[in-house]
Amino acid sequence: MEIDDLAILTNEIIPPIGRKLKYAAMVQFLYVIDENGRHKVSNDFGETWGQTKKEAEEKMQQKVREWVASK
Repeated sequence: MEIDDLAILTNEIIPPIGRKLKYAAMVQFLYVIDENGRHKVSNDFGETWGQTKKEAEEKMQQKVREWVASK
């Protein structure tokens, strides 16, 4: 299985978590390709948090990559 399309939505957290984690990222949609073709994944990946928007997004991308690799 491999990732075909991934959109991550990132929002600023107000107030920040612990005064440090200012952004939350979540998967808006994920499409993968496997032996059955291309399809949308409806897994709930929850949220990841970061001090920057980029950090929160990278954490979520890593979480999704690890999930895909486990399948």
